[in-house]
Amino acid sequence: FLKASYLSSTMTKALAIFAGQWPHSSYAVPGGVTCDPSYVDVMQAQALVEEGIRFFEEVLTGLSLDDYLSIVSISSLDKIKGDFGKVLHLLKQKGLDFEGLSHDNFIVFDDSILSRSGKSRATTRASVDVKHVHEVLQEGTYAKAAQYKGRSYEVGPLARGMVSKRPMVKSLHKRYKDSLMSRIFARVDELALLLKDSKDLLNSLKLDEPSCTLSHSKQVKEYTGVGVVEAARGSLIHQSSVKEGRIENYTIITPTQWNLGNDTPEAAGVASMAMRGSTSIEEATFIFRAFDVCSVCTTK
Repeated sequence: FLKASYLSSTMTKALAIFAGQWPHSSYAVPGGVTCDPSYVDVMQAQALVEEGIRFFEEVLTGLSLDDYLSIVSISSLDKIKGDFGKVLHLLKQKGLDFEGLSHDNFIVFDDSILSRSGKSRATTRASVDVKHVHEVLQEGTYAKAAQYKGRSYEVGPLARGMVSKRPMVKSLHKRYKDSLMSRIFARVDELALLLKDSKDLLNSLKLDEPSCTLSHSKQVKEYTGVGVVEAARGSLIHQSSVKEGRIENYTIITPTQWNLGNDTPEAAGVASMAMRGSTSIEEATFIFRAFDVCSVCTTK
């Protein structure tokens, strides 16, 4: 975990150059972003991203970033070395590679550099609409579950890989379905995509363009709005309504509500279903943590 903390802190430093802090960065405003980076800022960020790439290559996978991204089939899985390769090997050795099966339903609500929006069930992919999302609060708990048309869906890296049909994720899923093997692989796999895209974005920045163009148009007194973004754990939805210039209602549906939400009369929760059949508390806990736990995010 000390190695992982090093990579995390390195990327946080790069983020802080543009966003000031993490978490709760206020990097965006209507019309642009809140920073006006210089060439020195960009060079510092580029150096930090390169350090992240070095870590990914030398510590995590034992492969160059390009060589890793060229892997598209499960038959080439043994090419991955480093700590990531060790984890994949241990999952098989301990008989956990097929454990953690859930509903095998995946959903993504935002188009991003990692994925496109949509839902995936079995071999079928379809479009999605936020209006079909609803929250369910069970008696005896303050945690709300999120569902789509009465069904439980997984959000996050595995969902993004399945909906966007990322070749390696699809290849793994064909054999392992929505198991620990597929879920853990998809989470680490996104690091490669994020590092590559971050490097490309930094190289393409045009610093002579304005960072923000504020609008002086008349304030809208009444409206409703929905904002969706792909956070690390999955789709994050904000819904708001304003009346007479004041916020009348504000609702946040977090990724954790999808993955860690409680059972409902319609369907079992995603993590709850995945833990069923576990042979020990330790195994169940490991499966639960594979969803990137932030249980406080379910409390409303």
